[in-house]
Amino acid sequence: MVGIIHTLVPSAQEDNVFVALATGRIQSDAIPGGVAIAVVSLIAGFSLGPEVPTGMAAAGIAAFAVSRRLVRRADSDLVMSAAISGAWGGLFTAPFTALLLSIELGVGRNVMRWARLAADATAAIVGFAIFFAVNAGWANLIRSLDLPTFEFGLPELAIAVGFGVFGAIIGTVFKLSTVGTQKLAAPLAGRPVLRCTGVGLILGLVGMALPLTLFLGTEGLVDVTSHPAELGIGLILVSALVKILATTGALSFGFVGGPIFPLLFVGGSLGSVAHLAIPGIPLGLAVAAMMAAVPSAVIPVPLSIATLTVLIAGIPATESTVVFAAAIVALVCSQAIAPILEKSKPKPTAA
Repeated sequence: MVGIIHTLVPSAQEDNVFVALATGRIQSDAIPGGVAIAVVSLIAGFSLGPEVPTGMAAAGIAAFAVSRRLVRRADSDLVMSAAISGAWGGLFTAPFTALLLSIELGVGRNVMRWARLAADATAAIVGFAIFFAVNAGWANLIRSLDLPTFEFGLPELAIAVGFGVFGAIIGTVFKLSTVGTQKLAAPLAGRPVLRCTGVGLILGLVGMALPLTLFLGTEGLVDVTSHPAELGIGLILVSALVKILATTGALSFGFVGGPIFPLLFVGGSLGSVAHLAIPGIPLGLAVAAMMAAVPSAVIPVPLSIATLTVLIAGIPATESTVVFAAAIVALVCSQAIAPILEKSKPKPTAA
């Protein structure tokens, strides 16, 4: 089905909604087909999250309003940012997280201003209220994990810093996996039905063997954190690594979805593995720190991801410092690793 959509709508693709949130510009002709592909991808169980297609749809509505002159073109960035914030305020069931996303992305591109901040905050709260009013079924995301509490002190902070470094390494693995799967998909660029059907078959077989790799990962995250000893280090570790391949493979071969929720699963799973390998490390600390560290190493919005992690994991405010520390350290380390990876790439030789 995804291959057929690509054939019928050649412009269908995933657009970078994080860039659109910061710049107010998006490739409008890619949205209808891209959202249709995302719906099929998510229903079918691919290892993708809903944040990107949801943001694309909201951005498309804003772009339509601008094109029909319902909104001044000069305000296009403000309207698009507010539309995406409204959608994410409901999706994440946390308007503050949506607002933080807008701030972190906007500040990075020097486009944040008070009017936009007010519009994003209002839209996020309205979106949050609408999701609850219509009972969208996403409200159980908050405090969905039942992690044991732990005492916070300097040793725990040091452990969180270590997890931040570890998360940066895993984030780098995710980036390398993306490059690798993109190279595998390149020869089939002109054959979307064959490309999408082939990877769908492979990932479907993987899902049968490792059910934890299916869907966005929220239910699997509950399993690997509620009874990790029963699942075992081997199964959890393999599921986390295969989840990376399943996400990057789906994205590279033409499916549409977001990476945040799958990366939360990867981080939480590896946190459970760390606890099983070193029982002295509290489960709650390991899981929460890695949940924040791994996505922050891939997407440079550590405060947003740390806030979302605290809400999902139900970490008390007195212990949340370790989550933010791990997220920030992961981002800093990943940014330090990036130039090294660029230098290590082979330079093209002259013919």
